[in-house]
This record gives sequence, structure tokens and C-alpha cells, in this order.
Amino acid sequence: MCLIDFYYSYSHKGYILNLIRDRRTNTKLKYGNEINTLTFTNFTAQDFNLFFVICWHIKQKKSKKLTLTFDELKKFMPKQIKNNKKFFDEVFAFSRKLMIIIVSKEKTNENGRNREGKCKNFLTYAETLEDERTLSIIVSDMAYDILFYTNYFTKFDLNEFCSIQNKYTKTLFRLLKQYENVNENPVNGLKNIVMEKKEFLEFMNCPEKYMNNMSMYIDKKILIPAINELNECSQSFKNVSFQKIKEGGAIKKFEISFQTIK
Repeated sequence: MCLIDFYYSYSHKGYILNLIRDRRTNTKLKYGNEINTLTFTNFTAQDFNLFFVICWHIKQKKSKKLTLTFDELKKFMPKQIKNNKKFFDEVFAFSRKLMIIIVSKEKTNENGRNREGKCKNFLTYAETLEDERTLSIIVSDMAYDILFYTNYFTKFDLNEFCSIQNKYTKTLFRLLKQYENVNENPVNGLKNIVMEKKEFLEFMNCPEKYMNNMSMYIDKKILIPAINELNECSQSFKNVSFQKIKEGGAIKKFEISFQTIK
């Protein structure tokens, strides 16, 4: 789904409907890149929408404890949601998935020794009420800090993110947003991201059952549909493509190439 806006203009022939493909808003979400390392187990496209909408509300309200109405959760959804019973089921199922997401931080002392690793759940509490049409949550200290206090961050427009239909497209979109400021290749004007095979597939949340058949599953069911959707509808990126880097006949790395739309 592409973002579409329109306006009317007047000429001697009457009013003319003018379509505008680019409808980016000032509704930006900015968060620490550590969020992109989280494992979103069994997330649907709608789950991703809800997660990042919640992150936006946390940052707007600057609170670790908040109650959001269903209307607030629907704020950036591309389609009008009228069935509140079904939406309650979706939000409750999502909250159960969110309760098991782990946030971790690792640091090493200046001498390179005494490494320290910490882990916490993203949420410490969640309650969904159908009659009140609300979701109440408490965010852990570590998750809150990652959202607010970071040197390296990802930033995107929530309307654009929520308009993306495919969950793998949403994940690839976040990756490109994280690296959108890398230098262009002066020869072809493309920006490139190179990741180890395992790291890339884990980032894309590829199911284990797909891992042993790259061309049939990873390419056809994940990467090609995601890249096609970005090239057709993204307001941020164009000319997105990928290639596999092999060593000795085995796939070792993935390279994603793209251009940013300014």
C-alpha cells in the first residue's frame, strides 16, 4: 500500500483532482539501534505496527507506565479498524508475545576485560480490557533507556512504516533506515549493506524451516516480495536489490543495495 494524498486545484476547465504519492508527515519515531536486534518471535505485520506505535507513545508521554486506548493504538493504521472485538483479540495476542521479548545490553571495561551482560523483558506488565478498550503496560527500565538514551539510532515515519503490508518488508525497511546514512558508491550511486549470512537471516526473523532451502524459501517467500514492495511503494528507498556473496560455493554473506529518496 502506497501513501496517497490529494488536493483540488481550479482551472478554466473546472476543479482538478491532483494525486500526490508522497505523503510523509512529521510523525517520526526515533529509537536506539538495539531495538533492531530484538527477536520478534511469531510477529505478524500488525504486531510490528502495534509495537512501534507503542514505542512512539512511550516517547511522546515520556513514561514507563501508560494506558493506551484502542483509538491511540489505531492512530497510524493504514486501514480503518471498526471491529473492536477482533482488535481486542489481536492486541491481547500481541501483548502476550511482547511479554517474552528480551532486551539485552553488553559492555566491556576500558581494559577489554570484565565483560558485563544484562537482560530484561521489554515489558514487566500488560493488561488488555475489552469493555474499556484499553491496553495498559509497564516498560522495563532497560527498554525505556534504549528508546531514549542512545548514540546510534534508527528514525522513520510511522505512517510509512504502518502502510507496509508484508512483515518481512517492514523488517528490511528498518534495516535500510538504520543504515540509510552510509556513503554512496561514487560509481553507481548505490548504498550497500553487507552482513554475514547468519546475522542477516536472524535479523530478518527467517523461520528455521526455511534455512536449508535458500532459493525456494528465503528468496521467493521473503527477500523478493520484500524488495518488490519497497521498490513499488516506499517513500524512502528505491532501486533496492540483493545478492549473495559466496566463498567456495557456499553462501557466506548478503549484500543489500539501495538508494535513498530525498
